Amino acid sequence: MLAEKIVTPPFPDLVTSAGYTIGVRPIKQCIRQMLPMTYAHWDEQGEENQRAGTFTAKEAIASILTGEEMGALKYIAVLKGDRLVGHFGLKLWVDYNINLLVAGDAFIYISPEHRKGLLGVQLIRYARDLAKSLGAREFSVSYRTFGSVDLDVALRRVGMKHTANVYSIILEG
Repeated sequence: MLAEKIVTPPFPDLVTSAGYTIGVRPIKQCIRQMLPMTYAHWDEQGEENQRAGTFTAKEAIASILTGEEMGALKYIAVLKGDRLVGHFGLKLWVDYNINLLVAGDAFIYISPEHRKGLLGVQLIRYARDLAKSLGAREFSVSYRTFGSVDLDVALRRVGMKHTANVYSIILEG
């Protein structure tokens, strides 16, 4: 039912002044470059240590592909030429507390060597604008507090506010 509601209208790429292209892409178009980026993201966050043995990057990407096929995830690529240097997984769902379509990040990552200037702000703004164009009434971004990246400044520059704290625990099987 969600896939029926979310039809992606043509949404233009953003070409930044630094020569990056930010745009919606089919995951299969970027999949070969996604795998090493996923491992780099997990390594940086210590994700492998936090979720040891739960799933592999290939399994994670397969799950992301399923979300895209269902219409519940839009893949936003950050390209420098034809090289993938960052990405944002925009997930869409109905929040049953408010009965509205909402959007947020499934993941957000920019390779460390490309984290200068306003690229992070531009990526988040692009994702926010895409979410709005798809009918989402709320947009959120979350990130791990144990990683090396602090997105607070970028999120505030996009007009976002800190509205929630999330506690989690890894449940061993």
